[in-house]
Amino acid sequence: MAPAQRWLLLWAGGAVACASACAARSETEPCACHAADCACPAPCDPAAGDPGGADPLPGDPAPSCVPGSFVTTIAANADDGEIELGFDPEWFPSGEGAAGTNYAGYNLSVHHGPVWVFLRFPLTTAIPADATVTSATLRLWGTATYVWDAGTEALRIRIETSADARQIDGRADAPELPSTGRNLSLNAVRWPASGGLAWTVPGWNTAPDLGGLIQELVAAHGGLAAGAYVQLWLDGDFEDQDGEVGIEDFAHPDPHHPELTLAWTCS
Repeated sequence: MAPAQRWLLLWAGGAVACASACAARSETEPCACHAADCACPAPCDPAAGDPGGADPLPGDPAPSCVPGSFVTTIAANADDGEIELGFDPEWFPSGEGAAGTNYAGYNLSVHHGPVWVFLRFPLTTAIPADATVTSATLRLWGTATYVWDAGTEALRIRIETSADARQIDGRADAPELPSTGRNLSLNAVRWPASGGLAWTVPGWNTAPDLGGLIQELVAAHGGLAAGAYVQLWLDGDFEDQDGEVGIEDFAHPDPHHPELTLAWTCS
């Protein structure tokens, strides 16, 4: 019988024979000999898996972390919107007026308070507990500006601390309100890291990397489940002056929905 035929018969019988490079040593080595260096340090029970092998075999335990990446977008109209705090608070679940634009920044002249935009993204893939988030890229379509000083004014981005953020029900969910407001991370990402933000209208605007914010959630909750939602909050990184940028809402007739790209490796 040719060596190749013997190898196939032994595989079918539940044991793995050595590849041709190992055949001179033995044609019935245990399944650990599938390792690239043909080393067979110990017998292997195929039903229990092969802890020493280089390639996965039936019965091997599934890895706890698999590197991955995906792109996710706002999936429903209730998953983005605007809340203005201060005097006469307002909630705009579909953007202001009929324009389908959410504004983020600070409003001094009318509300005298922060102007929040919330963005709730579905996770299409689970992120394991031992994942190292390498990047989290947020892209938003700019539609307008209101008294915005591109030389000095900037945005601030924070993340809701929940492992599965629920939809916003009204202005009482605004982060800075006591007892009813959403809990946000202490850490924030300034957009841009220094100086003022030149807001592109119309066009895509890309925030600095948000990987650190996503990593906080992964660490706090032992990973994030597929189908769960993460919610980002944007407002002005300044106070006591006017300045807002317009972001396209899900309800806008153009298909430029907010977009988040996540990637991770395994530590």
